[in-house]
Amino acid sequence: MKKLLSLFGVLGIGASGSSFVVSCGNDSSEHKDPNEGAENESLDAMIERYKELQKRSDELSEIVHGKEVQSHREDDEWLKNNKDVQEDLIVGVDLEVLNYLICQKDGGIDKLKEIGVSEWEIYDSKEKLEKQLNYTVNETGASDETKEYTRKLIEKYCK
Repeated sequence: MKKLLSLFGVLGIGASGSSFVVSCGNDSSEHKDPNEGAENESLDAMIERYKELQKRSDELSEIVHGKEVQSHREDDEWLKNNKDVQEDLIVGVDLEVLNYLICQKDGGIDKLKEIGVSEWEIYDSKEKLEKQLNYTVNETGASDETKEYTRKLIEKYCK
Protein backbone atom coordinates (compact mmCIF):
# COMPACT_ATOMS: atom_id res chain seq x y z
CA MET A 1 0.00 0.00 0.00
CA LYS A 2 2.92 2.29 0.64
CA LYS A 3 3.73 1.81 -3.04
CA LEU A 4 0.29 3.07 -3.98
CA LEU A 5 0.62 6.19 -1.88
CA SER A 6 4.06 6.89 -3.30
CA LEU A 7 2.69 6.29 -6.79
CA PHE A 8 -0.10 8.77 -6.17
CA GLY A 9 2.54 11.23 -5.07
CA VAL A 10 4.59 10.59 -8.20
CA LEU A 11 1.51 10.89 -10.38
CA GLY A 12 0.42 14.04 -8.64
CA ILE A 13 3.84 15.62 -9.04
CA GLY A 14 5.42 13.81 -11.96
CA ALA A 15 2.60 13.01 -14.28
CA SER A 16 1.80 16.13 -16.10
CA GLY A 17 -0.78 15.14 -18.57
CA SER A 18 -1.49 12.03 -20.38
CA SER A 19 -4.66 11.93 -22.30
CA PHE A 20 -8.06 12.68 -21.28
CA VAL A 21 -10.05 9.76 -19.95
CA VAL A 22 -13.62 10.75 -19.26
CA SER A 23 -15.25 8.98 -16.37
CA CYS A 24 -18.35 7.82 -18.20
CA GLY A 25 -18.53 4.15 -17.47
CA ASN A 26 -15.66 3.00 -19.65
CA ASP A 27 -13.10 0.90 -17.87
CA SER A 28 -9.41 0.84 -18.71
CA SER A 29 -9.77 -2.27 -20.86
CA GLU A 30 -11.76 -0.10 -23.28
CA HIS A 31 -9.31 2.79 -23.06
CA LYS A 32 -7.61 3.62 -26.33
CA ASP A 33 -4.14 5.11 -26.51
CA PRO A 34 -4.78 8.85 -26.81
CA ASN A 35 -1.24 9.38 -28.04
CA GLU A 36 -1.76 7.32 -31.18
CA GLY A 37 -0.50 9.41 -34.10
CA ALA A 38 1.07 12.04 -31.83
CA GLU A 39 4.21 12.04 -33.96
CA ASN A 40 2.16 13.88 -36.60
CA GLU A 41 1.05 16.61 -34.18
CA SER A 42 2.82 19.93 -33.86
CA LEU A 43 4.83 20.50 -30.72
CA ASP A 44 2.47 23.29 -29.67
CA ALA A 45 -0.58 21.03 -30.07
CA MET A 46 1.13 18.35 -27.98
CA ILE A 47 1.95 20.88 -25.26
CA GLU A 48 -1.68 22.06 -25.16
CA ARG A 49 -2.87 18.46 -24.87
CA TYR A 50 -0.29 17.91 -22.13
CA LYS A 51 -1.65 20.88 -20.18
CA GLU A 52 -5.21 19.53 -20.49
CA LEU A 53 -4.12 16.13 -19.27
CA GLN A 54 -2.18 17.66 -16.40
CA LYS A 55 -5.31 19.54 -15.38
CA ARG A 56 -7.31 16.29 -15.39
CA SER A 57 -4.53 14.56 -13.45
CA ASP A 58 -4.64 17.33 -10.85
CA GLU A 59 -8.44 16.99 -10.54
CA LEU A 60 -8.13 13.23 -10.07
CA SER A 61 -5.34 13.65 -7.53
CA GLU A 62 -7.65 15.75 -5.38
CA ILE A 63 -10.25 12.96 -5.48
CA VAL A 64 -7.71 10.18 -4.92
CA HIS A 65 -6.20 11.98 -1.95
CA GLY A 66 -9.66 12.63 -0.49
CA LYS A 67 -11.05 11.08 2.67
CA GLU A 68 -13.00 8.25 1.00
CA VAL A 69 -10.03 6.86 -0.91
CA GLN A 70 -7.66 7.39 1.99
CA SER A 71 -9.98 5.45 4.27
CA HIS A 72 -9.53 2.46 1.92
CA ARG A 73 -5.81 2.86 1.24
CA GLU A 74 -5.02 -0.57 2.72
CA ASP A 75 -7.75 -2.31 0.72
CA ASP A 76 -6.21 -3.20 -2.64
CA GLU A 77 -9.43 -4.78 -3.93
CA TRP A 78 -11.40 -1.62 -3.20
CA LEU A 79 -8.72 0.46 -4.94
CA LYS A 80 -8.73 -1.87 -7.96
CA ASN A 81 -12.50 -1.42 -8.28
CA ASN A 82 -12.54 2.35 -7.71
CA LYS A 83 -13.07 4.13 -11.02
CA ASP A 84 -11.35 7.36 -9.91
CA VAL A 85 -8.24 5.54 -8.69
CA GLN A 86 -7.95 3.60 -11.94
CA GLU A 87 -8.59 6.69 -14.06
CA ASP A 88 -5.90 8.52 -12.10
CA LEU A 89 -3.44 5.75 -12.89
CA ILE A 90 -4.41 5.67 -16.59
CA VAL A 91 -4.26 9.43 -17.01
CA GLY A 92 -0.86 9.29 -15.32
CA VAL A 93 0.59 6.74 -17.72
CA ASP A 94 -0.92 8.53 -20.73
CA LEU A 95 0.67 11.73 -19.48
CA GLU A 96 4.05 10.05 -19.08
CA VAL A 97 3.88 8.69 -22.64
CA LEU A 98 2.96 12.13 -23.98
CA ASN A 99 5.88 13.59 -22.02
CA TYR A 100 8.20 11.10 -23.73
CA LEU A 101 6.75 11.86 -27.17
CA ILE A 102 7.15 15.60 -26.62
CA CYS A 103 10.80 15.01 -25.67
CA GLN A 104 11.35 13.36 -29.06
CA LYS A 105 10.41 16.61 -30.86
CA ASP A 106 12.97 19.34 -31.50
CA GLY A 107 12.65 21.80 -28.63
CA GLY A 108 10.28 19.52 -26.73
CA ILE A 109 12.32 19.31 -23.54
CA ASP A 110 12.62 23.09 -23.39
CA LYS A 111 8.85 23.47 -23.91
CA LEU A 112 8.15 21.05 -21.05
CA LYS A 113 10.48 23.02 -18.78
CA GLU A 114 8.75 26.26 -19.82
CA ILE A 115 5.42 24.91 -18.54
CA GLY A 116 6.94 23.88 -15.22
CA VAL A 117 7.99 20.27 -15.73
CA SER A 118 11.08 19.64 -13.64
CA GLU A 119 14.19 17.92 -14.95
CA TRP A 120 13.48 14.69 -13.03
CA GLU A 121 9.96 14.53 -14.50
CA ILE A 122 11.24 14.51 -18.08
CA TYR A 123 11.17 11.12 -19.79
CA ASP A 124 13.56 11.69 -22.66
CA SER A 125 14.54 8.05 -23.19
CA LYS A 126 12.72 4.77 -23.60
CA GLU A 127 14.48 3.48 -20.50
CA LYS A 128 13.23 6.33 -18.31
CA LEU A 129 9.71 5.94 -19.64
CA GLU A 130 9.72 2.19 -19.11
CA LYS A 131 10.97 2.55 -15.55
CA GLN A 132 8.19 5.04 -14.78
CA LEU A 133 5.44 2.97 -16.43
CA ASN A 134 6.54 -0.12 -14.53
CA TYR A 135 5.56 1.61 -11.29
CA THR A 136 1.94 1.22 -12.43
CA VAL A 137 2.43 -2.37 -13.61
CA ASN A 138 3.80 -3.25 -10.16
CA GLU A 139 1.21 -1.27 -8.20
CA THR A 140 -0.90 -3.50 -5.96
CA GLY A 141 -3.87 -1.11 -6.20
CA ALA A 142 -3.91 -1.11 -10.01
CA SER A 143 -6.58 -3.26 -11.64
CA ASP A 144 -5.63 -6.01 -14.06
CA GLU A 145 -7.07 -3.89 -16.88
CA THR A 146 -4.96 -0.88 -15.88
CA LYS A 147 -1.84 -3.05 -15.67
CA GLU A 148 -2.57 -4.62 -19.07
CA TYR A 149 -3.12 -1.22 -20.68
CA THR A 150 0.19 -0.02 -19.20
CA ARG A 151 2.01 -3.15 -20.43
CA LYS A 152 0.71 -2.42 -23.94
CA LEU A 153 2.11 1.10 -23.72
CA ILE A 154 5.48 -0.27 -22.59
CA GLU A 155 5.53 -2.67 -25.53
CA LYS A 156 4.54 0.07 -27.96
CA TYR A 157 6.79 2.92 -26.80
CA CYS A 158 9.69 1.30 -24.95
CA LYS A 159 10.66 -1.77 -26.96
